[in-house]
Amino acid sequence: MRQTKRKAAILAMYAPQTREEAERIRLEAVAPPFDVAGVASFLYGYDVRMENPTLYRSIRRTLDTMAKAGQLVRVKVNEGRGPFGHINSQVVRYALPGTCEAIREGEQKDYIEGECSTVPDTGEQQQGHSGGYSPGYDAGRGVWRL
Repeated sequence: MRQTKRKAAILAMYAPQTREEAERIRLEAVAPPFDVAGVASFLYGYDVRMENPTLYRSIRRTLDTMAKAGQLVRVKVNEGRGPFGHINSQVVRYALPGTCEAIREGEQKDYIEGECSTVPDTGEQQQGHSGGYSPGYDAGRGVWRL
């Protein structure tokens, strides 16, 4: 796979060189893992989706290509949207391999003890789950709930 300027810029978002650069990334695109909108707004400005939808789709294709090549991991999560998080939406986020943390709901520990392994995506649609628990990114604690 060719290393383009855009791919290099995306990978640089995951490994900032200075504290100021890390703070700028955190403020503009949130903490990793990033979604397509966060990457697009950081690289090209906040209104890239409205002003240039072709560029936005190109960034999404670039992230998908990087995920297929193994440079990034593609993670689907349900996140609360709206003013109070009452509307759940499925969001695709991209992270470096091996960087997503897993915690149990309601525990104060930062991790689940034991071994971690990657489960291959079979391409099957996941059936909706019942109950009040929703896996996803917990912005308050800065971790992923699995």
